[in-house]
Amino acid sequence: MTFEDWNKKGIKDYYGRPVALIEEDKYGRVVITFTDHTVLTGTPEGDCCANTVIDAITGDFTPGEPLVEIKTVGGDSTDDEDGYGVTDDFMEVITVGDKDVAVQCKCYHNGYYGGWVDWRVTAGWESA
Repeated sequence: MTFEDWNKKGIKDYYGRPVALIEEDKYGRVVITFTDHTVLTGTPEGDCCANTVIDAITGDFTPGEPLVEIKTVGGDSTDDEDGYGVTDDFMEVITVGDKDVAVQCKCYHNGYYGGWVDWRVTAGWESA
């Protein structure tokens, strides 16, 4: 099985795996490391005229508890003071066991484009 084929399985295939760590890395991505050393990386992305960044990671979880869900929750959209841009707030909510970790994101754009977090398996795919 190639990396590309394994990666297409989707986030739901990781539900139920025990989580060891959730953190932001030095590149501004959210990294979920499982106890079997598989790693899911969420990279903030944006359309051609958009820039998405992680604003904060809040919440707590118990290491070893299973990943239950990752979902995107929409938030506010505000016009910039100069009238030339828009800022969208949204969250990726990572549920581990019965607790939530919120990855708060901001997308800065010109009013026509948007942003998201692109989840990819970045380590451990060989053992699938």
